[in-house]
Amino acid sequence: MTGSENDASINIITALDSEEIDEPSEMGSFEDETSHISRNKKTIPAMSSGLSLSSSLMGTYIQLYAVFVGASAIILSLLISLRNLFQLGFQAPFGRLSDRIGRKPLIFGGFMTAGFISFLVPQFDSPYAILFLLIFYSLSFSAVSPAWQGLLGDNSSIGKRTKYLSKITSIGTFTTFLSLLILGWIMDNVFETAFLQYQFVFVVAGTLFILTGLLSLTLKEKTISIKPQRLARSSKLAILDPLRNDKTFWKFTLISGIMGFAMSIGWPVFPYIREEYATPSENARLWMAFSLTQLFALLVAGRLSARFGLKPLLFFGRFIMFFIPIINFFARTWYELMMANLVGGLGFGIFVVSMNSYILESSSAETKGAYIGSYNLVFGLFTFAGSLLSGLLLDHLASVMGFWDAIYLMCIIIAIARFLGSLPFLFIDEPKGVKQ
Repeated sequence: MTGSENDASINIITALDSEEIDEPSEMGSFEDETSHISRNKKTIPAMSSGLSLSSSLMGTYIQLYAVFVGASAIILSLLISLRNLFQLGFQAPFGRLSDRIGRKPLIFGGFMTAGFISFLVPQFDSPYAILFLLIFYSLSFSAVSPAWQGLLGDNSSIGKRTKYLSKITSIGTFTTFLSLLILGWIMDNVFETAFLQYQFVFVVAGTLFILTGLLSLTLKEKTISIKPQRLARSSKLAILDPLRNDKTFWKFTLISGIMGFAMSIGWPVFPYIREEYATPSENARLWMAFSLTQLFALLVAGRLSARFGLKPLLFFGRFIMFFIPIINFFARTWYELMMANLVGGLGFGIFVVSMNSYILESSSAETKGAYIGSYNLVFGLFTFAGSLLSGLLLDHLASVMGFWDAIYLMCIIIAIARFLGSLPFLFIDEPKGVKQ
């Protein structure tokens, strides 16, 4: 699991329930404060579909394409670690900016840039060129992510947020599942070579990015009326202030970062296994399996969190990832690799909704973007270090014991790290749930 493991894909079917409406703010009428929700009922689910499929295609296939064109373990780890650093590490300032100027400008600009870069990727067969393009893609996504998560927070209330996020994310996941079914068939029956299949994937991803960016222009943003003294406080909020001032959130962020390190040491390893034992079209089937169990997880996450709280879901979503390197260790066919994706989709679906709910319920109306950005800054630094060190270790082990022996030894190391990294989630506290 590479792309979807670290891309917090945000993603069916029905319009938002009328009950899922923010409470009126301290100033302004209830109608003024909730009119954006009615306007966005169709736009947000449609955007979720475009975001989920395009980011899944780009996040997954760009690593496989790098292996396809001959990227070494060092280059692949550098590619992944820099993606983590730029995509997550720069979200803090973009999150603060989205709190100030609104979500729409960052969402539109980020999607359009990501689309243009997606079109460029198959024009190059150099791993270094792909690395260069991925840096700019990651920067564009670092603008989109906190603005998108903040937008979802603006269109939901604390008590029903997990249910709302589950529903919206499920829309994108279901669309991705159906789309991968179609794309896999097209790649099998229309394109004869692996290169043409990769080219087709990146064109589809780029087109979806651009269409989703254009759709964002129809969004109606929430008008947040904040008392002058609270606005002044918000404008002085430093990037790391949410971590300094909220010890519960800092504890959660640090534990997530440690687990992120354990997760990320697998990201430069697994693409070699998938590229070896699965064609591009078979990889589409693998991610169909991922989407299927992710969809199930998203549909039940809201009910489970209402009954048990976020803490058990966060632990389970991370603990189950321990099984993925074990399955990769034994797999020698694409349908055996599918077992890893079935497990990964379940864990990722439960974790991503619970994680987003935790962050949003820890923040207030004017600090959503800052909290999201602070979390992703820490997570990005940990995953940057994990991916880079993994590539260096894999390169060293390969020189000593041979490439594939090194790959399978790394799978054992990754399994142990993920098991140990998941245990601290048993000791986190429930979010404080600031009243907005």
